[in-house]
Amino acid sequence: MSTTVSGVGALEVDLVNAALLGTDRRDVPAPAGTDPATWLLESAGRRRAATLVAGASTFLRPGEPGPVDPRPGPPAAARAILDELVLQASTSVLDLWLREACAAGVGLAPEHWTPLLERARRSTELDRRRLGAALGARGLWFARHNPAWSAVVRAAEASTGADQGAAAPDPDAADLGRLAEDPDRLLTWPDPWSAGAARVAVGVLAAGIVGARGAQAFGQRVGARVPLDTYAALTAVAPSRLDPAARASARAGLAAAEEVLWARWGLAHAFDPSRVPPERRPVPSVPAVPTFQERP
Repeated sequence: MSTTVSGVGALEVDLVNAALLGTDRRDVPAPAGTDPATWLLESAGRRRAATLVAGASTFLRPGEPGPVDPRPGPPAAARAILDELVLQASTSVLDLWLREACAAGVGLAPEHWTPLLERARRSTELDRRRLGAALGARGLWFARHNPAWSAVVRAAEASTGADQGAAAPDPDAADLGRLAEDPDRLLTWPDPWSAGAARVAVGVLAAGIVGARGAQAFGQRVGARVPLDTYAALTAVAPSRLDPAARASARAGLAAAEEVLWARWGLAHAFDPSRVPPERRPVPSVPAVPTFQERP
């Protein structure tokens, strides 16, 4: 009776017989000094692995290559800052980094694609359109391969063709008056702000017309929108000339705006060393009001 199996070589049949009957009853071509049973198991493992690889290669097809991003990567200093930002919980400065990258015409380095896409998936605070502009066509191509990022990709793709760096139109006199009277409306003015809108924003902060509780958040949003050269005018305001009722609110808002503007100056310098930050002049902080127990 023949032991030959169709499509299987004689060596494979001998190895199968040895595995079924034992190496003491069927010889295997193990090297001298090698345990036949051990050699047989290792040989079977190698052959099984080769079979799986060969079988998979007949079904898998390489995907289409991603598009080429002609933009340069971020400078080393800016990349180092981003390395730290992705480890922090807050996304406010991270969003500022993305805006500065778009203005500088550079793209995200591939090692930052995944952490930023994950941050955008978990938090709506990160501007997804700005992220899409920083990722570029190649980064978005990469993101489409992960279904978990589908919502982020849809929002990020809305930035295609958008002009990320154009300044908003300068408000006319009527607009300036309405914006000064309504701080909430001021925050709806297109970003980035022009010099006219920035003057109104600084005036609103200096007047202390925003409630003390909301002054800090308002100041942070103002600091993120005004041009960088607003820093000198912002820090030149003297809240001490205001009446005491408005002084605390003015200082809180101005200090918050100054802090954000200073962070933006640091980012601008990281992307372009020729943009040297001015001398820092932080707004004096508001002294804490003593509690009843602390009062003399």
